[in-house]
Amino acid sequence: TLLSKEMAKTHKLEGTVKGVLTLVHDEKDEIEFSEAKHRFEKIIKTLIHNQLGKNKCLELFIIEGDCKEVNELMIACRKSGKTEYLKLITTN
Repeated sequence: TLLSKEMAKTHKLEGTVKGVLTLVHDEKDEIEFSEAKHRFEKIIKTLIHNQLGKNKCLELFIIEGDCKEVNELMIACRKSGKTEYLKLITTN
């Protein structure tokens, strides 16, 4: 699946990671992601939240931090089982 491929890519990252993490989830599951947002606020430089039509949320995380923390953020988002789309685009 797309999520599995994306997670495999993050395991190959090294050092400091800068980029954008895109997350799509159902609006009713917002609480599932709230804890991760607060837990990783050290590496989340900017967060943009947008409603996508009915009942969908798009979250754009501008991130900069150690590759391990970025990987942990992605695992936390995926672990909920509520993630519909998760994609990391790095600048390095």
